[in-house]
Amino acid sequence: MLRQFYFPDQFSELLNRLEARLEQSEDQELRLLGTQLRLLARGFWDLSDEPAPEAAPLELRFLGQSKALLEQKLFPIRLRFAELLTALALHPEGCSCEQLTLLVYGEGGNPNCCKTELCRLRDQMPISSRPYRLEIPFRADFLELRELLAAGRVEEAVALYQGPLLPNSEAPVVVEVRETLEEALRQAVLVCGEVDVLWKLAGRMKDDLELWEKTLHSLGRRDPRWPIAYAHSARLWRDFKAARA
Repeated sequence: MLRQFYFPDQFSELLNRLEARLEQSEDQELRLLGTQLRLLARGFWDLSDEPAPEAAPLELRFLGQSKALLEQKLFPIRLRFAELLTALALHPEGCSCEQLTLLVYGEGGNPNCCKTELCRLRDQMPISSRPYRLEIPFRADFLELRELLAAGRVEEAVALYQGPLLPNSEAPVVVEVRETLEEALRQAVLVCGEVDVLWKLAGRMKDDLELWEKTLHSLGRRDPRWPIAYAHSARLWRDFKAARA
């Protein structure tokens, strides 16, 4: 046991001080080393009887928003960074610069532009190169949504869904996953037919006529939600007819 050779409190303090010094460095590789030391510290605790400190992975919240938490702190993120992180999260095995360029910029994308953005992103979090991939544990709400749907946990999937994946993004990888997830969620809820689940998703996909129609027909007229569902359905029918006129 490592406990026989190390004193956890002193060892932890030493690692924390060293990590802090490294992460203040202007050298990117030294900053990355600071993060890797934190992961190394978890390994020592796992081999001792001391409880390990709570993990602080990267958390991506991109459904209906564009937020990232790094070590439980809000990480300021531009849309392009969010698109790159989406691509990297979808490909944990790693991507070449050319692959990322195609995923994020499309066929006309310039790999040099992609590389520049990756360098800026790597200044702020551990991302390896050749291939490019995230080097720290991460969670992504859009990946969790996909897993919930695959497991048939429709109610939990709707509770997680806060809106479309990066709604302002036109990156090919984002558009593809966004449309696939939305349609998969819609179909799962329509097949499920649970009125509360229908109501919740219709409220988030406010312009979906099929969802509002299904919700309306599933609600009893004495349900206080029925007039709201009726109003939404009627409005969408009017818009649909006006568009065809």
